[in-house]
Amino acid sequence: MRRMMAVWVMVVSVAACGSKKTDAANMPASGTMMAGDSMAMMAAPMLPKVRLHLDSLASSSAAMHDAAMAGHAAVMGGLLQAMQTDLMHMGMHSDSAYEALADSVVKDQVAIAAAPAAQQAELVRQHLDRVRRLMAVYDGMVGKGRRG
Repeated sequence: MRRMMAVWVMVVSVAACGSKKTDAANMPASGTMMAGDSMAMMAAPMLPKVRLHLDSLASSSAAMHDAAMAGHAAVMGGLLQAMQTDLMHMGMHSDSAYEALADSVVKDQVAIAAAPAAQQAELVRQHLDRVRRLMAVYDGMVGKGRRG
């Protein structure tokens, strides 16, 4: 029952992450963030806490993964939405490699919840690696966008 609830929470989180669409009117005309732009980055301030969260999840026991993954789904949903908002505000064009990695991060959560207990620890390890890679790619894209 607990596992089914965790799967349901993750499915709802996945659906919420993918459902928000934006239109061209909300995109900056310049294509990059201008010097002096007052838009505060949403994801950047989250990254240190997310890294600590990932480290905590990585060091947790397999028995703790089920309980931790429900909270993890919420953390990932907020982070992915914030990253998407930042990149759109900067006028960054969609990068297929970034999108594929972000989709993998979301799909991982569903796969972990559905996997047998014996496979979950390895799936969590792989997922955490992908999340860290996604954050590094985001950092690179933001850095490139700031340089113009």
